[in-house]
Amino acid sequence: MTNINLMPPVLLAKKKIQWRNILVILVLSSFVIVIGFLWSNQLLEIKKKEEKLEGLKANIAKLQPYLSEIRTIELEIEELRKRLGIITQLDKDRFIWAKLFDQMTNCLVQGVWLESLTNPMGKDLQISGKAMDNFSIANYMLKLMESQVFTNVNIANINNITIGKYPARSFQLSCTHNI
Repeated sequence: MTNINLMPPVLLAKKKIQWRNILVILVLSSFVIVIGFLWSNQLLEIKKKEEKLEGLKANIAKLQPYLSEIRTIELEIEELRKRLGIITQLDKDRFIWAKLFDQMTNCLVQGVWLESLTNPMGKDLQISGKAMDNFSIANYMLKLMESQVFTNVNIANINNITIGKYPARSFQLSCTHNI
């Protein structure tokens, strides 16, 4: 059987346009529904994140006294470590000074006495003293050089002084120790 369409062509075109409009409306409404769904999903995510943030802020507020106590304890630990380092250094160096003083007194000659010993840095030493004459200072320097403890023994300066009625010398030596 044959199918004959007796509708005028204007109505046929109108019917096609209606289906096209319905299709456009369906696509647009589905797009709006998808956007609405995504928007509501994002709002829910934001709400969850805000609730989690409030919970974390509450935990931080609850733990804040402990954090300040931890910081105080960390500062005390650091101070104790510094003190322990100083004590360790002093304990390590205490025998060095005993050996240095022993060697210095073994090297002393008659007519020389020491006034001060300074340690400006590292193994460098500065020795200050007085002597009756230049020969005594020279003998003291030679004994220091001959000892295995002191090296680089040099005169920094010598000054003429008077002790009572007697002429004397004030001297400063610099040297390095090997201990």
